[in-house]
Amino acid sequence: YAILDRQLNAAHDPAAARDARLEGFELRDRVLGASAMRGVVQLDARRLQDAQRQQIELLKRQGEIDALRLERSHLMRWVILLFAVSLALALILTILRIRRSERVNRLLNHAVNTDALTGAASRRHGLQTLRDALAHADDGSDYGILLIDVDNFKQVNDRHGHLMGDRVLAEIASCMRSGLRVGDALARFGGEEFLVLLPRTPLATAAELAESLRQRAEHHVH
Repeated sequence: YAILDRQLNAAHDPAAARDARLEGFELRDRVLGASAMRGVVQLDARRLQDAQRQQIELLKRQGEIDALRLERSHLMRWVILLFAVSLALALILTILRIRRSERVNRLLNHAVNTDALTGAASRRHGLQTLRDALAHADDGSDYGILLIDVDNFKQVNDRHGHLMGDRVLAEIASCMRSGLRVGDALARFGGEEFLVLLPRTPLATAAELAESLRQRAEHHVH
């Protein structure tokens, strides 16, 4: 699954890579859970065998029914104790597995929904947010959408290299993000293109905000 994950990432298929990682995690959880339960069962069996041998030896030494009943009482207490311990271990393993799965899901969702370079939402997450907003746009309110392209960005890459170009994109994204309102969303749409989603925003306000973002980027010193 790790090899498949790398191959899918190299093939630019993050959704399939994410599925491969999830399947790998689930398989690992099943293997670890089965191994732990086998260990508990083996421990239980060894304890029972030891107790049975002690019971037989006590019967041979004492030959008394009362001693046999007493040993059986002790044995039952051990069995109950081991059973309770086994249940506790199984419960702890289940809780740990659930928490680990939740943590992995949060990390995967963040990786899928966030552009690693700029910290903005990914194209997929941005378009999904837009689709969800349009699907529920039944209250008659306006919805502003800005599609932003960085001018002359190719010159930055040609003159200073792609690493510097990446830094410029990250700075522009941070600059624009600081100029958005609460509830607005910034997503990386393409190489040097960004998508800004403005819920409940009329056209005039969207145009003013677009100009404000443009001026921020223009006056930002890289």
